[in-house]
Formats: sequence, C-alpha cells, structure tokens
Amino acid sequence: MKDKVIDYHSVKGFITFNDLITDLKIILQNYETLEDILIGILENFHLDDETIASLFSCNIASSLNSLIDVLQDRL
Repeated sequence: MKDKVIDYHSVKGFITFNDLITDLKIILQNYETLEDILIGILENFHLDDETIASLFSCNIASSLNSLIDVLQDRL
C-alpha cells in the first residue's frame, strides 16, 4: 500500500501515500522548529510560561501527528 497512487500531478508525477506522509513529516518538523524559535523570542521578552502556553493552546503539532498516524495505519 506504500506505493498506492492517490493522485497524479503533471509536473511531479504520481503521488503516493508514502509521499504524502513524508511531506507531512517535513511540515511537522518545520512547525516544531518555528514553535521553538517563537517560544525563545517570547521568553526573551520575559513572558511567563502560562502566557506562552496560552499562545500555543491550539496544538498544530498534535493535529499533524494524528493525521500522520492515520495515514501510516493505512499502509
């Protein structure tokens, strides 16, 4: 199922489940890096942990992980 084609793109060619999972993992890694950078900046402004946590209450990383898990289960 790893190589099951889910779409075709005129430039990129066939897109498989594995391609989609790989792209989502890259997005997740980039998001986590961005989140770390932003937290560092906010800490430099001496914001307390509670305020910083409230700014990141919508956990995008968790949502991406869930999506990746669902897709990997389909493999």
